[in-house]
Amino acid sequence: MNHQTSLFTGLMQPLLEGFAWGTGANEGSPPYSKEDLARYSATLLTTELVRDLADLPVQEAGIDLIEKVDAFVDTHKTLEPVREFILDLALLQVLDNGKENPDFLESKAWMDVEDKTEDRGTELLNILVYLRDCAENELTPDLDDFLFEFLLVDEDDHQDEFFIYESVISNREMVEGKVEEIVKLGNVQRDDMVELFTPLMVFFTRSEKRPGRMTLAMLEGSNLAGIHVGIYQLLSRAGEIYRRI
Repeated sequence: MNHQTSLFTGLMQPLLEGFAWGTGANEGSPPYSKEDLARYSATLLTTELVRDLADLPVQEAGIDLIEKVDAFVDTHKTLEPVREFILDLALLQVLDNGKENPDFLESKAWMDVEDKTEDRGTELLNILVYLRDCAENELTPDLDDFLFEFLLVDEDDHQDEFFIYESVISNREMVEGKVEEIVKLGNVQRDDMVELFTPLMVFFTRSEKRPGRMTLAMLEGSNLAGIHVGIYQLLSRAGEIYRRI
């Protein structure tokens, strides 16, 4: 398994497993066992998408990337709610593929990818790039560090990020409180962070560090348990995956 394949599949697996688990909880289905979840993700990750993305040259990634991700989700329609998050993971793979070039983010190849995906994807990509940087520099992820040192939301030149993350910024003290309260607040979000607010805040929670306990709170209380548990599982395992590959 090459580097790009292991990165993409490594991050996709917890997203898919958490999404299946949370969707079952929202629909009142019997809980999935760990074995069922592993089989579910393994079946999806043996598709052509994984091979195609791993072999896709960076300079050709723009429209081809979108088409391949969309074709994958169109084939597996139950994944429609996480379509844009899967695209985020594919974009992260492209970034990872070009990171040996210090000028990659200013290259025509990456600018072409950005142009083709301008109206696609989510803020999950930013979060994952931050977690990758933390893993590479052996730093502990921290919400204030993410907002003010990575996104620079308090600087005049980064007000777009401020408005996107405004609900997170104004409620960041909740990471010191109860996970259940975060889930309740996440259920009434209506801004750009409606899908990411809960898993992001729960991931950064300081008062509770038992992943099973935090997952249970989302399974029992979230209106979007499939998305929220899937993203939380992905964020929780991202650092380990980055360090392993």
